[in-house]
Amino acid sequence: MLTMPTWGWLHLNEAELHLDMALDRAYEGNVEYKNIKQVLVLEGAPPTAVPGLPEDMERMRQTLLQHQNFGLTLTIPKGVRLEEPVVLEFTLDDASPVLIDGLHVKAEAGSEGEIVVVYRAAGRAPHVHCGFAYLEVEERAQVRLTKVQVLGQEDIHLDTAALRVEASGQGDMVCCELGGKQVVAGANLALE
Repeated sequence: MLTMPTWGWLHLNEAELHLDMALDRAYEGNVEYKNIKQVLVLEGAPPTAVPGLPEDMERMRQTLLQHQNFGLTLTIPKGVRLEEPVVLEFTLDDASPVLIDGLHVKAEAGSEGEIVVVYRAAGRAPHVHCGFAYLEVEERAQVRLTKVQVLGQEDIHLDTAALRVEASGQGDMVCCELGGKQVVAGANLALE
């Protein structure tokens, strides 16, 4: 048997990122949407409350909300089964090197689907992405959120996610951290 160290065993419950740029920049970069015809899309802030978050994650969420420069809510309507994954692709570039996003994905009762979010960088480094995603899954709904980060070797990435799954629902989250000089990620799951 191979025992893997955990955060509790290592007494690591904090992470620190070193940022050398202002976070108060607007995100005017490219966001490419694919296969969104069956979902409701609302650009703007994510929900103001996420029930049941641990104190440290709520503190992080509040900090990100204060600096957020892009927000998006995607709703898979009741009973809708997505035929293809919905794909959102963000590109951080020289004009918009900072993205601090809030993403809310809501799968209404009996819906099914997959959402894929990709973060890329183009141009010279450094780029900074900080994000908070909230996946809300109602009864009998099935949804997977896949987040893929392929930033450059000098880029900074901080990503947190919360999942709330109602009885008889299924919520999956896959995070692929494939780039970045400094990377911090975390998740919280609440089953109801």
